[in-house]
Amino acid sequence: MTFIRYKETHQIASYHFDFENKAWECVWNELITEKKGIKTFLDRVNLDYESYSYSFELKNEMWHQINRLIEKYEVKDDQVAIDLVNILKGHRDGLGVDTPADPISYEELMSYHLAFPPFFPNQKPFTADDDFYVKSHEKYANPDAANIDSIIDRRRAWFEDEMEKKRERKVQIKYYDATGWTSLPSGGLSSLTPYATGTTTRIDYKKTDGDFAGSGREDNVAALFQAYLYVDAVVTQICVTSDDGSKLFLDDDLKIDNDGKHGVRKVCASVSSGVYKLDLEYFEASGGAMVVLEWGESINNLRVVPPRSWATVREKALIPKILS
Repeated sequence: MTFIRYKETHQIASYHFDFENKAWECVWNELITEKKGIKTFLDRVNLDYESYSYSFELKNEMWHQINRLIEKYEVKDDQVAIDLVNILKGHRDGLGVDTPADPISYEELMSYHLAFPPFFPNQKPFTADDDFYVKSHEKYANPDAANIDSIIDRRRAWFEDEMEKKRERKVQIKYYDATGWTSLPSGGLSSLTPYATGTTTRIDYKKTDGDFAGSGREDNVAALFQAYLYVDAVVTQICVTSDDGSKLFLDDDLKIDNDGKHGVRKVCASVSSGVYKLDLEYFEASGGAMVVLEWGESINNLRVVPPRSWATVREKALIPKILS
């Protein structure tokens, strides 16, 4: 909400999630700086902003939160507080909640989102007469009900589980001796025995005359990058820039052939949304080494494939079912 002070939002978040102060820098870096956060509804393709609406229950919660801030600051007589209250009243009135209902408790609201996390495409819209809501909150109607779980602990456990899954989203790298090569082997790099392995979260190796990608070599080196890749619907082009040769396979189909000894050269191909098994083969004979994997809405609007777009084996099977 516009102009809400950092101190208050920090207190609210600390109360709900029990974050330690030292964790905030890490959270900010991961979600904002590294852009690893899950997308919001604003990033959905072909979203009609004019028709998008919230349920009454959600607007009702917004109304109570804004009204709480209005009541807090309208007792102050300084100009900043007066301006803030006027802004908040405008937002509150804009919700169109003429007759607000009693607010839902934090435990009730969070337990709903534990079952239907707002990050995922199949989230159910929140309604108070939903079957899940009614059944889930029978225990809250009875203060003597046994074994009421701590919503905070459940939320933390769910979050930690999601972060553990996210740690699996890495690109595996296998390194090979490429002495004397003028092209990639016809049988594929996977048919050979690597001399070392590694991982990365970005295939973004700009031209260098030094150690290539942690391989321990400057020249005569090949690398096989393997991962699962989630392609968003807004992406229509995928490109590989390399010096020397490279090949990109999606689900074992050759998508880009940029093989051979050559200088810096970019080759692009069209791609549709989905989850793919990715194999990117690359070799460097001599001189500067370079391989970069990019994508975008067009070849004029490209960016390096971000860490959040790598998927796990589990997500390879799960995401298509969610989106269908």
